[in-house]
Amino acid sequence: MAQIKIVDPAQATGKSKELLTALQNNIKSVPNLAKALANSPAALKAWMEFDGALNKGSLNAKLRQEIALAVGQKNGCEYCVSAHTAIGKFAGLTDSKFSTAVRGKAPHPRTQRR
Repeated sequence: MAQIKIVDPAQATGKSKELLTALQNNIKSVPNLAKALANSPAALKAWMEFDGALNKGSLNAKLRQEIALAVGQKNGCEYCVSAHTAIGKFAGLTDSKFSTAVRGKAPHPRTQRR
């Protein structure tokens, strides 16, 4: 089975290097998804711009990560749960928030899964 090459940020060149460096500086890590997308600088840039647009929305960073954790758990995606657990820590989620998020629970009725 063919696999997508993961671009090592230290070995990246051109626009991919520029984007991966910006990501490292912004979130202090480079997720594997970004390393895969770095094979196409246009795809990596689009993903980063989409994420940036979501950051400007009405949902705060903690709630976005709680949602991502619930969706990842529901989809059975261990990678997503792992990645959003790490991102959630940067966003300030506590252990109890992680536990309730993966069960699709929320303390506020507006954000409760229906």
